[in-house]
Amino acid sequence: MLAKDIKYFIAINPTKESALEKGFKWVWIFEKENKGGVIEENDYELEFESKVIDNRIKTFKISERFCAIIPKEFIILTIESMGKAEINRKEKSVGIKGNVSGGEIKLLTREQVFKLLGKPYSQKIENEFIEYTYRFSLKDNERESKHRKKVGALFRYNKKSQEIEYIECDISGFKLKFDFTKNKREE
Repeated sequence: MLAKDIKYFIAINPTKESALEKGFKWVWIFEKENKGGVIEENDYELEFESKVIDNRIKTFKISERFCAIIPKEFIILTIESMGKAEINRKEKSVGIKGNVSGGEIKLLTREQVFKLLGKPYSQKIENEFIEYTYRFSLKDNERESKHRKKVGALFRYNKKSQEIEYIECDISGFKLKFDFTKNKREE
């Protein structure tokens, strides 16, 4: 996958851009949004960095916090498949195929998510589940100041078992959904 393909699908201008000898470096920083003036002790930004040399992505770094939103094994599968991805510009989609390395996806506990992402933006309690929502906004830069890009994540936990059932994330319009109840129903 070429640099222009990544920028086309992400559709977000980087927060920082710098020149390298035969290319450039892009950095995207998303600041955590807090509701009602909540102040947290830690900085919970999401950061992505990409180095592009000769129009090809050579490195792509993702902050560990992002692994709370999208399981690490899925991120690895996606990166490993990038060179073989099927690009559909008409539908603005990328298709990848493969198996998650090592078999099962290791799901984070609620406490691990809180440690990585801090306090949720909102919480919703229903009869059988608890949902936590997180919101992040692209750190201001001149090109994006009018229309800030967002990252959102929703985590649904079973109230009784405390196990995660569902993760939904939206990365500036690129949506992913992980339903972990399907495997449990099949057992």
